[in-house]
Amino acid sequence: MLIHNTFDYTVRPDIMLLKKVAKRLFSAGIVLFLTYSAVPATEDYSTWLYHQQIVLNTSSTGANVTSTVYGFPVLVRLNPSNFAGFNATLDHGADVRFAKSNGTPLAYDIERWMDGSNDNDTAEIWVRVDTILGNNSTQYIMMYWGKAGATSKSSSTGDRK
Repeated sequence: MLIHNTFDYTVRPDIMLLKKVAKRLFSAGIVLFLTYSAVPATEDYSTWLYHQQIVLNTSSTGANVTSTVYGFPVLVRLNPSNFAGFNATLDHGADVRFAKSNGTPLAYDIERWMDGSNDNDTAEIWVRVDTILGNNSTQYIMMYWGKAGATSKSSSTGDRK
């Protein structure tokens, strides 16, 4: 039996649970394909003032993920030790954007953005990456910020870019 389903991440999936379900479906002769629809890009990231690479290290020195993963939400944690750009962002990260290395926008959800005292700012942002290569230490996504007048594209359903 072949099942094709359109699926948007509206919750943060437990990868172990997903693996268990996939194994059970496969052993029962069911092949499940999960896909999601993309929203076309409408922004020119060359107009953002700042950008930073975020490496998705899945090698044994990183997350130690051996196979390629599709449609996975990646947690990006920002703090003063890994992101010096808090003072250049709009309130609550409204101008923050994410894209693949080729410039294709990625959907994201700012779960928490804290403007802390004494420049102790922090943020937790889930970025839905369509393909994360297994055993790879060079793949990266881009984070952009520093765009006056930008409005937030953060979406808890992961459907806006």
